[in-house]
Amino acid sequence: MKRLLALAVLAMLFMLVAACTKPVRAEVSCQEHTQGFQCNITSTGAPGKTVNVCWDINVTCADNQKLSANTCQDVEGQGKASAVVPNTKFTGGTCKVGKVTGISVTNVKITTK
Repeated sequence: MKRLLALAVLAMLFMLVAACTKPVRAEVSCQEHTQGFQCNITSTGAPGKTVNVCWDINVTCADNQKLSANTCQDVEGQGKASAVVPNTKFTGGTCKVGKVTGISVTNVKITTK
């Protein structure tokens, strides 16, 4: 009976700790840069830890050409970082006709180090 009570208390403590832990989140925004695209990353929820943030950047050109790349960047758990994704990393290279008409960031994945 004492063992069952101890297990119940441990389970409640675990649930309290889990409820107090903030989820790790990251926001990524990208814009054109002379060498490709500059992406700014903001991470929250992991104070004192480093997180690795990975994402896909998708670009649409004026002639409807589609470019895409994947990249990663380490960020302090409550911090900001930036990364330049070079044109050479994109499938399709650069917009061949016209300018960039759309940029989206998808598949953001976070790994705590």
